[in-house]
Amino acid sequence: MLSQRVPTKIAKATCRASSARAFSLIELLVVIAMIAILAAILFPVFALVREDSRKTTCMAHMHDIWVAVQQYKLDHNNYPATLYDYAELPNGSYYNGSGTPVAMNQATQRPLFALSAGKYLKDPSLFACPDILPTQQTDVTTAVYPTAPGVLLSGQVPNRFSPANPAYFYKIDSYDVGPQVTAAGAQVLNNGALVIELHYSLDWTGTAGPGDAPNQLKYPTPPDDKTVLTWCTYHVSTAKSNVIPVLFLSGTVKAVPTNQFVPKGPVGFSL
Repeated sequence: MLSQRVPTKIAKATCRASSARAFSLIELLVVIAMIAILAAILFPVFALVREDSRKTTCMAHMHDIWVAVQQYKLDHNNYPATLYDYAELPNGSYYNGSGTPVAMNQATQRPLFALSAGKYLKDPSLFACPDILPTQQTDVTTAVYPTAPGVLLSGQVPNRFSPANPAYFYKIDSYDVGPQVTAAGAQVLNNGALVIELHYSLDWTGTAGPGDAPNQLKYPTPPDDKTVLTWCTYHVSTAKSNVIPVLFLSGTVKAVPTNQFVPKGPVGFSL
């Protein structure tokens, strides 16, 4: 009799243990829903943290460039025509739309790298914003002027280049040029392609004299806190951020809301 009851008890215990480990369909759905809610909350937070890190890196790059510009100014008594360089051909001349430009890191006329094997800067990668989309070292672009009060017409080109011979910049160079965005943070497109605008210039107005804006690098002593050295729009264009890092001649790098900086531009905006 005892031997007959033992299997029955074991079977009942096994059945109870199996029932205790099982989840009902409702419980599983509740767990899945909770995981989905947590993911919806946490993923944007993680993306925001990553973007804040990239923005901080970009602003650190800009500060390093500012230090190099100040050293260049002390040595030459003026500011460089570009922060990095215009696109070059293998023979050292500037690219004009014909031929194949050398890679950006092989350009030879880089003003902030030219002396004493990197007297001012040593790492060309400083000029690539962390938010820039993958770009080849040989990719080049023309640039228009920002559409802001006091700035040259966007169809014009930088000094020393004629409209028939526009300036070409390396696309990776995120601080001489960058994607144009609207005050609302939208990309500006031309036939589906990003419009690239000038972000560093000695002359924004094309004029000179008492009535001209004094906060331009073409003048010997522009006001530090009112003179924009450069800015970066990749955080808005690529990462859909709502702020633009702006570097001033004072060395201050400030994250400025897009709708405050874009309408005023480099001549109208100040700290």
